Amino acid sequence: MLVKLNSKEAELAAEKYYLVHEFLETRNLDPDKYYDAVLDGFLNAIRTFCKSQANVAFKEIAFMEMKTSCIEMLSLIENDDVSL
Repeated sequence: MLVKLNSKEAELAAEKYYLVHEFLETRNLDPDKYYDAVLDGFLNAIRTFCKSQANVAFKEIAFMEMKTSCIEMLSLIENDDVSL
């Protein structure tokens, strides 16, 4: 999926990209299998955070979005309820 980020979103993405790897590592997820789903969730978090006026930490939004994205991916593959 091609995502075009504005300058504010791109700056935040560059600053917080390490969270993608932190999420994969802390949940012992294979990057070869989960990277695309986690990155998709991360980019959703970037857009959500930049549009939001809420006082929620970016990391909290990012981890929630990355988890949701992985669960959606696994649900499509396995057609089961999955939790990480």
